[in-house]
Amino acid sequence: MSRIETNQEAGRRIGRRRPAESAIYQQRLPAWSPNWSPQAVWPFLIGFGIVFIAIGMSLLHVSYQTPEFTLDYTHCPALDDRANRSCAEIINLRPGGSCKCVVSFTLDQPMPRAVYFYYALSNFYQNHRTFMISRDDGQLRGDVAKNPSPRCHPLTHTVRDNRTLPVAPCGLIANAMFNDSFVLELTAPFSRVPLVSGGSAWAHERRLKFRNPPGEDLRAALQNVSRPPAWSRELWELDPTDPDNNGFQNEDLISWMRSPALPNFRKRHRRVDHSVAPFERGLPPGTYRLIVQYTYPVAAFGGGKSIVLSAPSWMGARNPFLGFLFSVMGIIKLLLGCILCVVRFFFSKSDPIRERE
Repeated sequence: MSRIETNQEAGRRIGRRRPAESAIYQQRLPAWSPNWSPQAVWPFLIGFGIVFIAIGMSLLHVSYQTPEFTLDYTHCPALDDRANRSCAEIINLRPGGSCKCVVSFTLDQPMPRAVYFYYALSNFYQNHRTFMISRDDGQLRGDVAKNPSPRCHPLTHTVRDNRTLPVAPCGLIANAMFNDSFVLELTAPFSRVPLVSGGSAWAHERRLKFRNPPGEDLRAALQNVSRPPAWSRELWELDPTDPDNNGFQNEDLISWMRSPALPNFRKRHRRVDHSVAPFERGLPPGTYRLIVQYTYPVAAFGGGKSIVLSAPSWMGARNPFLGFLFSVMGIIKLLLGCILCVVRFFFSKSDPIRERE
């Protein structure tokens, strides 16, 4: 084949690969390139600033209108203690012990239906990396036959009844599970507020992340493991009133294993059963009495404990963060818009009135 024929064949191949002669293939479509000058930007900034501030004020209004009551019981006085000590002092002197205290409070306003009972901890850094990763997710999914993960060190095994048994659930985070218990009573007329569990764990958590070992008898399936050293109850008896709420699928355990991002946090503990009189419409105003079985130590590291009663709105529990965020962003946009407006009309080299003429 001659050189001329070779060049012609190469030209035909190039022609087959060449894009079509159209505007979209040859990038000849008209395009708009905005000119972001102060004159074009400041109206948008002022408009968006006003909108953001309005949204932020609305969210703050809804948040602060959400009924909520908080009661700190960190240093509640111990019941029937001759030395008039607080439960925090007694627990510090007897680690692993228990104390009972009673705190009275008054609700001035009624709380509508769907009242939730939270416990709140302060100055508790559950998000510390060493603490947060000290767990075995395979074990939490029901695999108790394998050795605990090295991440759980030093709480991987314990000696019990002259036997070395793996700890389940292992690790620091499970060992530090919150274990105070509460009884709430309305004093006049006297009635015990029915606090029931349920609703604090997502369905996918029980299905995927937290599963009990196979078998109908949970106690038999867990006979070759030991509870964490700081626990006072076995894993299969965390909830004596509900057999389905035991083991790794216990809602209190699932809620505790979610590490919050900040040192001050709250977790849903119970909800009020509104099928029981006189709480069909919510919590009526009046004087209440909180009976606490005080077991969880926090005073040693400067922490605090409190309970929160809340009736969430359509936004959930009271949380003004989103409202503050929108308000701050709106104020920033409004200030920037005003600055650009001043720059445009007072410091521009051209005269805007003459330009309009």
